[in-house]
Amino acid sequence: MDNSRRTAFVAGVLFIMTFITAIAGRLLYGPVLDDPNYIVSAGADTQIAFGALFELLLIIANVGTALWLFPILKRQHEALSLSYVAARLVENTFIAIGIVSLLGILTLRQEGADAGSLVPVGE
Repeated sequence: MDNSRRTAFVAGVLFIMTFITAIAGRLLYGPVLDDPNYIVSAGADTQIAFGALFELLLIIANVGTALWLFPILKRQHEALSLSYVAARLVENTFIAIGIVSLLGILTLRQEGADAGSLVPVGE
């Protein structure tokens, strides 16, 4: 297997990994995204944590895709290939912000459940 073929194969595997992890993350985040009363109800904390793990794997696959494709894309146009890498890094930044936001909701639900059992509301 020559170098270009190996690079294409690894990039393809990483692209498939991005699709799988993105879809799995979205499915696991379902309770937070679909239930407006998630914070005040009994939540699926483990499910949300696994969703965050899949999103972290998505970030790793995104970076890998950009870095593995860079040598091939650089042959055509170096500035555009650098732009592609930069765009993937910006995408990963937004994914990371989403992970932190959803884990913040998870923490808020856990802390709210603890505080609600100690202090009655309205007193």
